[in-house]
Amino acid sequence: MIVDFSSTVARVIVPVAVLAALTLLRKYLPAAAKGSPQAPVFTAEAEEFQRLQWVVGIAMVGVGIIFAYFTYHALLFANRRIAAADGPAQFELLPSKAIWWFVPGFGAICLAWETTLLLWSFFGDRNKIASYVQWTHERAGFNSTRALRCMALAIVLPIAVATCLAVPMHAILRENDMAIRQYASVRSRHYAYSQARRLMVVDGIRDRSGKFNQRADIIIDFADGFRWHSEANRDFEPAVDRNLLEFVREKTALPMESAQTEADLPTSLRPQ
Repeated sequence: MIVDFSSTVARVIVPVAVLAALTLLRKYLPAAAKGSPQAPVFTAEAEEFQRLQWVVGIAMVGVGIIFAYFTYHALLFANRRIAAADGPAQFELLPSKAIWWFVPGFGAICLAWETTLLLWSFFGDRNKIASYVQWTHERAGFNSTRALRCMALAIVLPIAVATCLAVPMHAILRENDMAIRQYASVRSRHYAYSQARRLMVVDGIRDRSGKFNQRADIIIDFADGFRWHSEANRDFEPAVDRNLLEFVREKTALPMESAQTEADLPTSLRPQ
């Protein structure tokens, strides 16, 4: 019953939201600015543009794919290079690769249109391109170019800033110490294994409803109160890396504590 109600609400809300968005776009981003001179699009041009839109559409898909591919790999490369700068590692723990797809994905959606027009302008007739752009605006009923620019500023830019702050994140376990770089950190934190005060392994986490979710994690408490998680910002894993666990057990020389979740660990022993 609840599922049916949710499905009904979704079927109603989505079309209403789309209609409201189109109405606002047509009101605040009209196809032509008031008082601006616009060359008329003749019937022959409209017929040509009708055929041309498929070429432009395919070009946009290609541009979007290329943008997403190279942006994703650039972020991944930058993350790996920053991690490598902390020196040779026995174990290198990097963030989930999924976080590097947000900028490429949203960027491809918002920037493919103007990037395609820019590339077209290098070898095409700019007056014809301007007429084609105006034709697309008139068909949409709003200035789609400005709409995409607003989306780029409101969505892509904040995501890009947040992602850039995540690029340095990593944890490097070296022979004698650990180098840990957290989100938006200017430099890595370095801890000798002798500074470790507690070694724990938990099986997972509980969500707000109390449901248990498998996410194995190695936790180390250090003398200054810092608590490190091996799974921080990484993909969920059902079991810990046994080689990693044996390495930290040997290096810290600490007894290993186990619990189902971090909340199940003795409260009195948790860092303040």
